[in-house]
Amino acid sequence: VRANAAFALQRIGNRIARRALQSALAEKDARAWIAICDAFAWFGGRSQDATALIAPRLSHRLWQVRLTAARALRRVGTADALDALIERFREEQGRLRAELHGALVGVSGHDAGHKPDDWSKWWKEQQEKHGGLPPRPEEPEAPHEDDRYAPPPPPPDEDAPRHYGRRFFSRAVCFVLDTSGSTELNMKVPEAAAKKLRIPISGTRLYIGKAQLIGTLKKLDPRTRVRIVFFDSKVYLWKNAMIPASGGNVAQAVRAVERQRPRGETNFHGALKAALGLHDKPTINPRLEDIPDTVYFLTDGRPTRGEITAMPELVSWFENLNRFAKVKLHVIALGDLNVDVPSLRRLAESGGGELVHVREQ
Repeated sequence: VRANAAFALQRIGNRIARRALQSALAEKDARAWIAICDAFAWFGGRSQDATALIAPRLSHRLWQVRLTAARALRRVGTADALDALIERFREEQGRLRAELHGALVGVSGHDAGHKPDDWSKWWKEQQEKHGGLPPRPEEPEAPHEDDRYAPPPPPPDEDAPRHYGRRFFSRAVCFVLDTSGSTELNMKVPEAAAKKLRIPISGTRLYIGKAQLIGTLKKLDPRTRVRIVFFDSKVYLWKNAMIPASGGNVAQAVRAVERQRPRGETNFHGALKAALGLHDKPTINPRLEDIPDTVYFLTDGRPTRGEITAMPELVSWFENLNRFAKVKLHVIALGDLNVDVPSLRRLAESGGGELVHVREQ
């Protein structure tokens, strides 16, 4: 109820609503606080009082709360947040580290790079010289639109794993692979696209999906935790929990991928639930523990099985669930036949991600 009240106050959008939301930032429940903080940050405008309530959440045990705090401080934080942001910047890795870098730039109006020591040095120099942040031009009135999900620039790391040509830095990732009957169809990828995406130029859709997934798994940092979901009419988990990408675990995962064969129809809803650790569990008041922060969802079709098969309803369901889960969802669509590209793009956008459409020659 408190989470939905926060959403309603955001929609109302006046000063009374903003004041009510700021007072509610003392909320203890994680899901309610995420909704309240998101709604308050939408208003924009730097606030010392809000900073004092938000900055301590940077050390919360749930990564979704830490991410929400970093995004909010990017919009509303003052110099009082910099010490906490720099301290957390030292500890986080992957996607949250990129979010914290965006928050540091947003609060300071300066980019000291991707090394915590450089930020500490710069902040100490500003305190000695200016007694705090240097003066900067007054900010324009915050627009009434939600830009909190604009991706912060990633750190320059050419050795980071790539999946369908996109570098990723997640340390908690889920790969979802469609193994439905239609994936036995052969396809040929234009040579330039195959080279750019680093995928085979031809083969069955499942062969191309498996080859890319196996290549990515082998390049994962051992500290990365991974989940793999296979789906056709039903949903199959490689493991019930997020598993570290150690050499032995990756070898097991590769064998599991290699064993997959095309069969059945296409259960988007069940696969997305499993990706978020909700396999055979209700999605009302879901637990936020053991959820990947990034999901790559590969399919060659459209939903035909599961509790939800209409794409508009599926997108709405995921968007509502992701208000709390904070997962970044990327969708990879293989082929052209029976692929609903506009709906898959909306699904990716509902998860703050992007669609990669692998066209056929």
